[in-house]
Amino acid sequence: MAEPQHIKSLITNIVTLSTGLPSSVPLATKEDKIYTVMSSPEGEDGWQTFNKRFDAMFGKDCHDDNGRLHFVCRGLYGMDMVTAYLKKLDVAAMPLDLMALKLV
Repeated sequence: MAEPQHIKSLITNIVTLSTGLPSSVPLATKEDKIYTVMSSPEGEDGWQTFNKRFDAMFGKDCHDDNGRLHFVCRGLYGMDMVTAYLKKLDVAAMPLDLMALKLV
């Protein structure tokens, strides 16, 4: 069973990886998937919002044949927006095992 500290560690890892995205990764705009999804209305609760957003941006159908994610972009309207969202989540209010699967 996942613990809150494990989830926080996964989030920290995503933040670290996101800050190190190379310039070869496209710079996000307000027309990109991440901005569109992250700006969409929230769900009924924190988990529904997280689940909906992560499925739309990083679900199984969001990978190419090599396992690379289609929608990863760097910058303010890209992964910076995702990491800012992750940092403010109330992890204790989430189903941690399900959240861990999506973060990994």
